[in-house]
Amino acid sequence: MKNNLINYFIIFLISFIIFHFAYGIGIILPTNISWLMDAYHDWGTHYLGWCFYRNEPWTFPIGNITNYNYPIGTNIGYTDSLPLLAIPLKVIEGILPQDFQYFGFWLFLCHFLIGIYAYKICNLYKLKGYYWIFVVIFFIGNPVLIYRGLHPTLCSHWLILGSIYLYLKSFKKNNNETIKDNYHQLILLVLSAWIHPYLTFFIIGFNIILPFKNYLYDKKLTLRQTILFPITSLILTFISWFSIGYLEFGGKVESEVSNSYGLYSLNLHSLYNPMGYSSFLPQLKQVSWHQYEGFMYLGLGIIILLVISTILLLVSIPSIVKNYTQYFSYLPLVIWLLFCTLFSITHIITLDDKILYTFYIPELLMKFGNYFRSIARLFWVVYYMILVSVFLIFLKSKIPKIIQLIVLIGLLILQFYDTKLLFTTRKLELGSYQANSFDKKWIETFKKFDEIIVYPPFQTDYLKHNDYQDFAYFASKTKKPITTAYTGRNYTTYQNKYKDSITLGLKTNLFNKDALFICRKQDLETFALPIKTGKATISKLDNFYLICSSEKAKYLPKLSQEQILEIADIKKNLKINSFKTTSTEKFKNSEINFFIEKKELQKNILIIKGWCFRKNTNDNTGDSIFISLSNPTSTQLTSTKLLKREDITQTFGKQLDDSGFELISTTDSLKKGNYNLGIVIKDKQGILHFADTKEIIPIGFKEFQTPQKLNQIINQENILGYIDNFELKENKITLNGWAIYENINAQDTKIELVLFNKKDFYSCEIKPQIRTDITQAKGKDKFNYDNSGFETKIDISKLPKGEYQVGIHLKNGNKDGYRLTDKTFIKK
Repeated sequence: MKNNLINYFIIFLISFIIFHFAYGIGIILPTNISWLMDAYHDWGTHYLGWCFYRNEPWTFPIGNITNYNYPIGTNIGYTDSLPLLAIPLKVIEGILPQDFQYFGFWLFLCHFLIGIYAYKICNLYKLKGYYWIFVVIFFIGNPVLIYRGLHPTLCSHWLILGSIYLYLKSFKKNNNETIKDNYHQLILLVLSAWIHPYLTFFIIGFNIILPFKNYLYDKKLTLRQTILFPITSLILTFISWFSIGYLEFGGKVESEVSNSYGLYSLNLHSLYNPMGYSSFLPQLKQVSWHQYEGFMYLGLGIIILLVISTILLLVSIPSIVKNYTQYFSYLPLVIWLLFCTLFSITHIITLDDKILYTFYIPELLMKFGNYFRSIARLFWVVYYMILVSVFLIFLKSKIPKIIQLIVLIGLLILQFYDTKLLFTTRKLELGSYQANSFDKKWIETFKKFDEIIVYPPFQTDYLKHNDYQDFAYFASKTKKPITTAYTGRNYTTYQNKYKDSITLGLKTNLFNKDALFICRKQDLETFALPIKTGKATISKLDNFYLICSSEKAKYLPKLSQEQILEIADIKKNLKINSFKTTSTEKFKNSEINFFIEKKELQKNILIIKGWCFRKNTNDNTGDSIFISLSNPTSTQLTSTKLLKREDITQTFGKQLDDSGFELISTTDSLKKGNYNLGIVIKDKQGILHFADTKEIIPIGFKEFQTPQKLNQIINQENILGYIDNFELKENKITLNGWAIYENINAQDTKIELVLFNKKDFYSCEIKPQIRTDITQAKGKDKFNYDNSGFETKIDISKLPKGEYQVGIHLKNGNKDGYRLTDKTFIKK
């Protein structure tokens, strides 16, 4: 026991020295956060996830975060913020310093624990003397562990080595330790579930093969125990994941990363490709940059030792064949290692920058691989087994110990000289973090608002790489929700919905008065309407533009005289789409393919989105698209924003990328009335091609009509019509239908609704609807009834009490009359 303690202390010193050269021992200090944030890499989001999580109220699942990636939220696991430490530390959050991190400590612990398990394996095979020290040094400083330093949670390779140790240990132990070792393996699995899901997948194979080997080969477990241990492992894993929040039923997270399996794959040269981190070997080409996840470089020292061990193994083949039965117990481990190898290579086999072969795999297996995305990491299991094997084969061989010692010393020097770049490339900052000289201004500004919206939301790069981290850092300091983050899994559907709603709100002047918006200069166009109408105020800080409601303008940073002039110039140049009267003389009626995907009128804002192109064109590159609104007295025209539509090109087999359009425009310049919606395409020669969409846009009508009492008598007429839908709810009527004079074209027909209470008539305006179905149904009459449709919403709260019958009032030329329908209601 005393010797073990001394040896553990030696391992601690080795870990301390190697860790210091790789990172600097200063990163272990809990209040040192600068090294995390200054990197502008994954370390930043790990730390930010913890910062937001510590300030969240307790919920279930206990790993949920609301204010980071707001309003969608995320999970402490999806920011790789180490739930195993984050969750218990949240309990004592109140006594922790404001700047507090545990990632440096965890990184050091990972190096120390991998050294402990390497020592245990050496001790298991009774390596004489202090040769184990060399093994421990090689393991603690192995290239894969040092390379993976940007993901502290994924540096928990000791879980893999610990599982290998428990599998190997079963050859040397007595019967009483078997169940204890399976419980030990169960603990490793549960720990992996609270560290990172990837690691769970790597470890769970051992939770199956260990009891299986103990039962089938060692004869030390019952069948019941053999089944119970894997089942218990699965149950505890799912309980852990559900508690943290990895498992959601009908949740927002999109766990599957489409088409990622085969992309982040293992290249066949991975064991000897240093990817630029070798002092001797060249960097080899790869099929794509995504294969960086397959970094499995052994180091030149280990490569030479692998060659030596392979020769020793080949020499020992006769002895192995002679005593082959004693190696049967390795079969489950070999199968697991083979699975890890094949699954990490994926169905696309690559060597250097060439794809050697691609084979079909079932969709279910592909989907499973997509969940893990960076599947090349699974080869870590094989990587560590290779390290264990080469040292055991070499040190258990009959080579004289002094020769072994000389070889190990030489290879150790060679190994660390070869991989020195892994230890020297990181220049980590120490101490407190300051993003820039404007930190205090940002933080003071953030304090005054309820939420921070960095526009466009959910991006990571704005003016420089990963500068979202600075805004998230300021938000965490002020405990404000912010719409930016980097997470390990996507929330694309919900993020797009939120982004669309924010954009539409800004463009239609629905401005969130409690939010602070931050954007770049190129995004200011989206804010044109609220800024132009005085709803919003604009300021500038650190090359970003800050926008808030005019009510809170006093909380924005003070501008310099130069900035005041710049902002005034920006306001002057911001443009809002509006309609202008135009002549139709130059319009050429043309055949245009089109589809209106969205048509909304919100107060004085018209929103139209769709696609169109001229039928006789094979290439619409450079075409411009306009929207026209026409009534009998004038035509109004405005431009649209071009949207690229590659899907239209693919569908019609022509070059039609410039087919998409979007219009968001004010209708303030238009008089009240019904307008025909038209599409105008201006081609490269300047010719204006026009098509009537047969859609009607009612401008200036209220959402709910107030019935007006009629003073004149209306005659009854022979009117055909029907109210298709009628709904009365809380003094609000919603209805739609159609009406015509037979054998009279409906183009010039004016439609109103009337409410009759056996004494008085009350009229209500309608919004017209195109009803081509009526024309088609009565097509034999050869009359056009397209303009026969109507819809309206009526507020009847001010009507006198009584029973009312709904009627339709039609006026066309000399005909002017009404017809009562079967729809009635009682005003209480």
